[in-house]
Amino acid sequence: TTDVEMAGLDSDHAVTLEIRHDDKLADRAAFAQAAVLFTSLSGQRRLRIHNISLQTAASFQNLYRCADLDTTVNFLIKFAERMQLQKSPKEVREYLIGRTAQILATYREKCSESAPAGQLILPEVMKLLPLYINSLIRNDAFAGGSELTTDDRAWLLQSIPQMRVPDS
Repeated sequence: TTDVEMAGLDSDHAVTLEIRHDDKLADRAAFAQAAVLFTSLSGQRRLRIHNISLQTAASFQNLYRCADLDTTVNFLIKFAERMQLQKSPKEVREYLIGRTAQILATYREKCSESAPAGQLILPEVMKLLPLYINSLIRNDAFAGGSELTTDDRAWLLQSIPQMRVPDS
């Protein structure tokens, strides 16, 4: 969708966006612009424009060399939280494991073809990704347990969408 409505957003909250572009990029940078229409505390309507320039990568090696593990994990946490609304916890866990395997398999396929078969090859910046995903799967928000009340689990799930990268 192009329009997103939020009830309240302050400096302690973060918004995560996934931007997809399927065509070839002509330049070495991609530019995105977002406009935010909001009402200030005094009731005044304001418009804030956000511009961002993103570097593009011509090869998978450059993509994995510059990848940000913490941001990737933050995105996966938020995506998994949204999946909880329509899928079972088991399906969410399987999705996270599959997505992690896909990220690492793509690196192996595109960046380290010469490595012996069966050898685990991880990109330097993504070495902790399996550990983080394993921790996420075992988190009370996703795994739950008999000692966790419904209210506590709901609170944990509710806190995920506004998490900043360092918080996750």
